[in-house]
Amino acid sequence: MCIFISVIHTLKIHIFIVETPIIRPAKAEDIPRLIEIIQTTIESYDYIFELEFELPDFLDFDTYYQPGHAELYAIETEAGIIGCGALKLDKSIPYLSRIYVTETERGKGWGKRIVQFLMQRNQDLGNTALELWSDTKFRTAHAMYEKLGFVFSGRVRPLWDINHCFEYHYSKE
Repeated sequence: MCIFISVIHTLKIHIFIVETPIIRPAKAEDIPRLIEIIQTTIESYDYIFELEFELPDFLDFDTYYQPGHAELYAIETEAGIIGCGALKLDKSIPYLSRIYVTETERGKGWGKRIVQFLMQRNQDLGNTALELWSDTKFRTAHAMYEKLGFVFSGRVRPLWDINHCFEYHYSKE
């Protein structure tokens, strides 16, 4: 946490507290909170949330999130876990996944920070290319990805789920 103190005139003191997020490897005990964040987000778009379909990797966390295969990170403030993001390495081109931030914390830069963190992590692992798929309804996220250098490839895929969702493909070299 950073504390900024500003003295206005000689008698008034204003204290501003700015929370500093911690981006850290997610742990198995974080999974219920992360599921809650993702479920709430999906349902806010009037979608039906199906845990087994949406998050099979979370249901098998210890097996799926292994070095060289996938890395899941939690965004945590003093208020608790507010978001997450994953770097998946099991394809020929690494890809971002599970980029979610609680509704109350959206628009504050947390999504951008986790994506930048994962981009740097990808580079640290010696990779240059990066991909992601994003639900067609997540327009604010699309704008963020494009500002960070991702390009919409023109590819769209159906998910064949109960919600009849489609996703846009983005890539970054």
